[in-house]
Amino acid sequence: MANIRSASEPYAALLARTVRERHGASWGVAETGAAGPSGNRYGDAAGHACLAVDGPTSRVLTLATGSADRRGNMQAFAQRALETLPQSWRADPGLAKSARRSRARLGRHRGAGAKPAFFLWGGSGCQPNTASMKRSR
Repeated sequence: MANIRSASEPYAALLARTVRERHGASWGVAETGAAGPSGNRYGDAAGHACLAVDGPTSRVLTLATGSADRRGNMQAFAQRALETLPQSWRADPGLAKSARRSRARLGRHRGAGAKPAFFLWGGSGCQPNTASMKRSR
């Protein structure tokens, strides 16, 4: 991680893969960037985010809202990240069928030890670590 700059596509991909593996989830979703009102120390403007989905298929993308509105940017980042998840499912016909079953299960109670369908990690300036990423029970 030391050689990867945060607020970049490789870093977002690393976060998504790490959170998926640490939580035993089928899918990991991550976001990193500059929510605002100012840019980050790497020169990215406010509204810059890199998003990643990791699972049986992976996707990485960069979003630029062009806005300094921190709250609006955070909402846009999260919405786009969650929209990217089903796009990843549709990329593979076999996964699309499995994803429909997973979405149907999301609203139902899951038994102890059930594998989560996906786990989301995001936030500007966040560093992934075991302590901050443990699920509360």
